[in-house]
Amino acid sequence: MGCGAAGNKGDHKFDEFFEEAYGFKKKDQKGLDIEDSNEVQTTIQFGSGDSVFQEEIMMHGDESGVIKPWLEGMISPDYALEEDLTPPKYSLNIEHVFGFRTDESRKNLFFLSKDQILYSCSSLGIIQNLDDNTQTLFGGFPLGENKECHDKDITAIAYLKKDVSMVATGQTGINPKILVWSPVDPEVIYAKFEQPKGSKLVSNISFDKSGRFLGSFGKDENNSFYIFDLRTKSLYWEKSTNINKGEDEYLLDICFNPEIYELCLVGVEKIIFANYKEKQMFKRANKINENIKKIYSSCCYINQFICLIGNNQGKLYVFENGIKNLSKKISKGTIQNITYKRQFEKVYISDSLNNVMIYDPKTYNLLDDFEMNSIVKSLDVSQDNKIIMGLKNGEIKIKFYGTKTKHEQSIIKAHSEGEINDIIYIPEKKILSVGDDNKILLFNLLSKKCESSGRVSILFGNVEDIKGKCLSYNESKENIAIGLSNGCISIRKDEKHLNIKILNDIKISEGEIVAIKYTDYGDYLLCTSSVNEICLLDVNDNYKINKKIETDSVIYKFDWDREGKYIQAINTNNKYVFYRIEKDSINKEQAENLQSVEWPKITCKFNYSVQGVFQGSTNPEYISSVSKANTKKLLCAGDEHYLLHLCNYPCVSDNPKKKKYRGHSGKIKVILWNFDDSKVITIAENDKSIIYWRLEEDITDQHDQEIKL
Repeated sequence: MGCGAAGNKGDHKFDEFFEEAYGFKKKDQKGLDIEDSNEVQTTIQFGSGDSVFQEEIMMHGDESGVIKPWLEGMISPDYALEEDLTPPKYSLNIEHVFGFRTDESRKNLFFLSKDQILYSCSSLGIIQNLDDNTQTLFGGFPLGENKECHDKDITAIAYLKKDVSMVATGQTGINPKILVWSPVDPEVIYAKFEQPKGSKLVSNISFDKSGRFLGSFGKDENNSFYIFDLRTKSLYWEKSTNINKGEDEYLLDICFNPEIYELCLVGVEKIIFANYKEKQMFKRANKINENIKKIYSSCCYINQFICLIGNNQGKLYVFENGIKNLSKKISKGTIQNITYKRQFEKVYISDSLNNVMIYDPKTYNLLDDFEMNSIVKSLDVSQDNKIIMGLKNGEIKIKFYGTKTKHEQSIIKAHSEGEINDIIYIPEKKILSVGDDNKILLFNLLSKKCESSGRVSILFGNVEDIKGKCLSYNESKENIAIGLSNGCISIRKDEKHLNIKILNDIKISEGEIVAIKYTDYGDYLLCTSSVNEICLLDVNDNYKINKKIETDSVIYKFDWDREGKYIQAINTNNKYVFYRIEKDSINKEQAENLQSVEWPKITCKFNYSVQGVFQGSTNPEYISSVSKANTKKLLCAGDEHYLLHLCNYPCVSDNPKKKKYRGHSGKIKVILWNFDDSKVITIAENDKSIIYWRLEEDITDQHDQEIKL
């Protein structure tokens, strides 16, 4: 979530230090939505066959003259589509979230009790029970309910444990929103604040000793920090921290004195102490008389007088009353996190070399250390001496430090760098995911755990950056096909052997594999590539390439018909096209020849039977994804505002009755129904979460409603 001005040209060492310290590159602005919006309200009508779209919606500018290339293929079928114009008799509720965002955040994991942890992913605050993996969520409410929650990525989180405990979460945005809520009942909101326009995101957040004040900062060019007053629910103090204003200036951490109204701010080239109640900065330190450019990456008070500060050179500084008293080289990497626990009289420090070190706060002697399998970005210690750690690779692990063996337990495994690109449903209540981070993850929907994992690139240390782009499951043979970014298809044995290939990777294209699907009987595998190709493979002939043709543009979504003879497809020119697939030929087919063809699974958003989800928008990106239920007459769709829609199927009319749900912080790109349509699974752009939704039948009888109440 990096924002702000770019660094000095050629200053590669500084760039490396910054990436080490904060977990993202200075120039990487992926996923941020910080531009002013040019949205206008307009009403549009257009017709296609016997359907008229009409609705007042939010769109970007006047699109009334936009050509709609998908209409050419949108021809009504010759079988009846009986549409139910009443609201759907079902509702969706989030049952579980698989994910932990850590590659662009730090200090976002806490113990609420010895059996509960607090963290965030996407736009959701998550409280998870360690005993059974059940979750209580902050956010994810249906649209229309008068409940405050986040609508974009949560980038910072803080926890205050007092008689009235509180959680604060901050997000990205033009005016980044901060919400203070109850961990006991997440629907209780204590306060809402907004950082000023232009601060881009809440980069860090922390409560003061009293719980009255809340400190935060973002990524604005003035390098400002903000103090909010929870008593008056207002901005108490805003201050620019620039000393020598420059394009490499950043704040990285904030901590409050546990006894007095003092705070410490650290960042690139700066250490600042301030009396925030009196709104006075009383100490500013630059470089600490050292010639090398420094990133002061973490800070932590251990008492009223002592503040510990770490930097990107592996040095630990001890400041007493705002004056440097001691410095000690403790690592060859960047200090990532400093946590002090008064109960155990220990300081816990992690670095960018995957080490965790435990120090005596009186002598600063090393008491113990251990190495993890990734950088520890977040760390907390429970009352019974368990150490919980959030790792850069998307894992949450607990180290049972009080035991003789000091064993570890993995609580969460998730995707980390880049995007989750695809998910598929595996029989017996499991889902498989693949992403840019070289991971293949299998999640058990009953235990709510990652059951096993594999690698896209099996050779460890392989310099080639191979990413998993898409998946398909062959139910008859139990094989898993993975489309790769290097133009190959990799066939894995089954869900229990994700790293075992049944044959060498098959080179299909010079571009990336974009979409891939087996036929229902598993005899053929069809794939498309980023260089305008469709390729058919014969599964029973050792995945021999039977036919490959060029297309007008990239096909990024397609569905097989019931017989495995045709596909409906959408390409990047927003055309809705059809192909006849035979053993040794692939030919384009006219839409009017396929009016009797049935599509058991519909993920093509331009299909005639789902056109109502657009509700009049001429913007083809207004709807990002669709998925028809297997047996129930229901349809889910994702829109450009990150909402999940639920409506009846078919959805043809100009004004369908829909229910909309929040949860994701990016455009929903894949929607799956399980086999009995009791669950829905979704992934979205950039937010690194897999959301598992539960479908529940609404109570319509008034008497039943009264009983439930």
